[in-house]
Amino acid sequence: MSSPLGVTETPLGSLQSSLLESDPTLAYIYLTFVALAIALGTVGNMVIIWVHATNLGLKGKGNEFVLNLAVSDLFVTMVADPMCILGE
Repeated sequence: MSSPLGVTETPLGSLQSSLLESDPTLAYIYLTFVALAIALGTVGNMVIIWVHATNLGLKGKGNEFVLNLAVSDLFVTMVADPMCILGE
């Protein structure tokens, strides 16, 4: 069931509206910021992984922790953040 305002009713009875339909300018700003965060996060984490792999002096426990954070954040920026754009 749909209303003239672009708000649809889901089977559970909650109201759901598309940001693109309700305010396209805000949707494009949101998309730009999320895409920028995905791009910078992916590049930054890959740089940390590359530096850790090529620099043998970075094999301490603290640096291993930073490497683990970079790998997990890389998966977040590659999997979870695009789902934020899709609205899933």
